[in-house]
Amino acid sequence: MSVALLLGFPIGLLIGYRGGRLESAVMRLSDGLMAMPGLIIVIAVIGIIGNGLVPAMVALGLVLAPVVLRLTCGIALGLRNEPYVDSARVLRMRTRGWWAATSSRTSCRRWSSRPHSCSASPSSSRPG
Repeated sequence: MSVALLLGFPIGLLIGYRGGRLESAVMRLSDGLMAMPGLIIVIAVIGIIGNGLVPAMVALGLVLAPVVLRLTCGIALGLRNEPYVDSARVLRMRTRGWWAATSSRTSCRRWSSRPHSCSASPSSSRPG
């Protein structure tokens, strides 16, 4: 299961966040992998990699990765349309991370009623 999470989660999150043609292509590939019988894929991967517990776990992870990918992508697509995401876009928060505001002055103006009352340290930009 950890192989499926390591493969499916980051790819599904990225595809769900970006969307577009890449999402369509990856979802069709995922549909194709899910349409094949899982046991046949597991046996084929074990035949290619070799016998043992680790190849069996990798093969099972490869079979379950499209399921995790589709689930993660669906959740990310749903969250993309939430109001707090739209408000973050309106506030021009950067896309490099959900925690990063555009500048310390932006978050400072948001929390402080006095202009120029904040320093550059993150702890001083909190209310209180």
